[in-house]
Amino acid sequence: MQRTRNCVTQTGMCDRERFRVQEEARVVTGLDDPEAAAQWVLARPGCRAEWVVVKMGGQGALLCARTDASSNCSSNRSGTTNGKGNRKENGGCGCKDSGSSTALTTTTRLGAVKVEVLDTVGCGDSFAAAVVMGFISGWPGDVTLALANAVGGATATGRGAGRNVARLEKVLALLEDGARGAADGGLEQAASFARAQELLLQSLASRQHLREQSREQQLSAAA
Repeated sequence: MQRTRNCVTQTGMCDRERFRVQEEARVVTGLDDPEAAAQWVLARPGCRAEWVVVKMGGQGALLCARTDASSNCSSNRSGTTNGKGNRKENGGCGCKDSGSSTALTTTTRLGAVKVEVLDTVGCGDSFAAAVVMGFISGWPGDVTLALANAVGGATATGRGAGRNVARLEKVLALLEDGARGAADGGLEQAASFARAQELLLQSLASRQHLREQSREQQLSAAA
């Protein structure tokens, strides 16, 4: 069993727990239902965890999000989104026990993308990286899962890790397939894949613009 705890202090994700696969969630919580397992994590004393993601293999993935992050916290921490789309935490939360045994949550499920699997090495890490990107960018849960499923699926089409992890063109192709209803979620989840594709392209364009600005500044300084 592999259980990881990631702490990204600048986004308020301290002590956030992520189960790599459904079987691990069952072992840790003793619950067969992945949604119940995710809610079990969020209902524990404390207020730091905001998202719990459970990978379910061919069934896709599940994301359980806390909706009462401020009400369960004695320091009344709340989250906002700034004009750049990056999540910003207002205040600080250092409490370890809020005395609450319940948590108000919303659950999102998204079907898996359809790929020809060659090798699963690196799929979990690729999936997790996409989840982190969606979280720190302030993306909705369903859109984040769409990107994560596409990135993890794209990685499965190559052999080995390293240079064979998800390539942009494959990720975009899988998001396009999902937007057409080709993923397991069908047309009901097509909008999530379409939005993920749109936001990913916007993010790439923004980064390219920043790189060009930096290059121009370096040239001006050297002149």
